[in-house]
Amino acid sequence: MKRVVARFMVHKVGSFVVKERVLCFGEYSFSTLDRENQHVTNTWPYEDVDGANVLDGETDFVIHTPRHRIKKTVYRCHFRMEVLVCLMRLRSQHYAKTPTGAPIPVELQTHEFQSLKFHKRGLQSTCVVEVRPDGIYQKDTEGDLMSHIPYTSLVSIDLICDDHEAIALNHSDNSSLFIVPRRTELAQAINRVMKAYGMQMNEYRKKTMEAALKDDSGASLTTAVSFEFQVLKVSQSNESSAVPRILSVSEKYITEYVDTDMVISSRPLSRIYNLILYQDTLQAFEVVYVDGVRRKYYSAQREKIVCELLASCHALGNHQVDVEMTRIPGWVRMIPRKIIALEGGKLANNVTDLNVMDRELRVAQSSILQLLATHGYKKTARVQRQLPRGLDEEMHSLSVELNTNTPTPGVIAQPNKPFEKVLFVIAREIHDVVNRHGATHDFVTTYLQTLYRLIFAPPAMNELMRILTEVSAIFFATG
Repeated sequence: MKRVVARFMVHKVGSFVVKERVLCFGEYSFSTLDRENQHVTNTWPYEDVDGANVLDGETDFVIHTPRHRIKKTVYRCHFRMEVLVCLMRLRSQHYAKTPTGAPIPVELQTHEFQSLKFHKRGLQSTCVVEVRPDGIYQKDTEGDLMSHIPYTSLVSIDLICDDHEAIALNHSDNSSLFIVPRRTELAQAINRVMKAYGMQMNEYRKKTMEAALKDDSGASLTTAVSFEFQVLKVSQSNESSAVPRILSVSEKYITEYVDTDMVISSRPLSRIYNLILYQDTLQAFEVVYVDGVRRKYYSAQREKIVCELLASCHALGNHQVDVEMTRIPGWVRMIPRKIIALEGGKLANNVTDLNVMDRELRVAQSSILQLLATHGYKKTARVQRQLPRGLDEEMHSLSVELNTNTPTPGVIAQPNKPFEKVLFVIAREIHDVVNRHGATHDFVTTYLQTLYRLIFAPPAMNELMRILTEVSAIFFATG
């Protein structure tokens, strides 16, 4: 398995012992790694995966491979549904690459439904609803992704009783209403996939169209617009193609129009995860949502748009939104982005009251910290000189991983973790990169973000103070 697409911290439950493992999904196979020494313990190609079953409770599951015909191996993970969704998606992609004669299981097939989506405040847009193994996707008229409902957050389905084409998909923090001529087929397709995950989806048939359209939040998009800008929307399938749009932001929503009568997309500001200002293209910026959907735009006023959008998100209470300079690869994320966004705020401020998400974030951060400390302390001046252009790609990659898996408020302080060692090696790395390549090098930005996240742990803050007061001459030029 050459490239890891996704990783999850799991426990492998044996007859007499429970072992920590990293479950790694690649393009062609999945494997388990020992968390301590990073050695591969088992690898299985997707063609050997017969399926997966959930067990009693909320954490345990089994992936059926030839091994399980002899001995059943149980995995335990608080993100069980995310693991199964990832497995189904990659297994589906693997089947798609096989020769035409290979049958694709029904639950791994993609089904498309032409529909009309109702947004809040009476707005409507034409879209295509796709039921895939990893979620329900909505695409606009140009085929670009508008939004994504993962099965992990789907709560129930409402078949509207007084409109035989209306269906509402209720997920964890929102509800999406569609007019779909093939409504029954859509509901059946969703239920088939959920059944493959061992989940039963509730269907309700008592809600009326009036109740489904009801919005109790009060303000109107048209009367509460904060700002509007003319932008060019970049096609996801062809980045050289761009079409004019109006990007409008209200108190709670970001809306994309063709004109005042035609809405393309409308999403809550609370669903924004981060903003990207591309360095290689002066007018390009991107809005990234918690479900992984990206919308890229061009505008001569991009800095103003991003600043206004950032302020609007923070004013609404979505303080996790940050501005990045480059797109972070999805494979470095060990914890689902929505968990980081929603749980991050309270983690840094409340260490004593542990819950499931705290522990998962702690394990991910601990693993990366250990790798950073080990790698950094093995380096010598000679090793540094031998690196191509004096840049340590592995150190930078680990630093990106820590930033990606750590909420903006910072790391969670844990006993017996090498916070001070990591801060020292990062500070040393910044010093070396600045000396060789100047303060504007891309690596410096990444390392500064890592330092910012680290100093929320007291040992790291103490180490930073020691560097500034006792050994500053080593790190900073004087005179």
